[in-house]
Amino acid sequence: QCADAGYYDSMRSYLSSACAEIAAVYARAHPHLHCELTTQAIEEYVSHIAYSSARNRSSMLQDIDAGRQTEAEWINGYLVRLGQQHGVPTPVNTLLYTLIKLKEAARYHMS
Repeated sequence: QCADAGYYDSMRSYLSSACAEIAAVYARAHPHLHCELTTQAIEEYVSHIAYSSARNRSSMLQDIDAGRQTEAEWINGYLVRLGQQHGVPTPVNTLLYTLIKLKEAARYHMS
């Protein structure tokens, strides 16, 4: 449990928004998956993964620390591009993607 309730609530809000974007993109790009990929289903899945791996050191963080490219291009980047192709705005996922890419670039230039 996060000690700072305000921080936790803020992160939870971003998680919900990111999951809603994912559901909206897939509803437009892959309508046959719309019933399975609901905002709630995605959020529950992501929350489960986050909870079960909370003590782990994520592969993206390991890549950043080692100066390697992360998989963000194939996860958030893909989602952002798919949203653009189908006219679905993805501001939260675009922000996440941009922040990861900036962190990659900063780490790359520091090494």
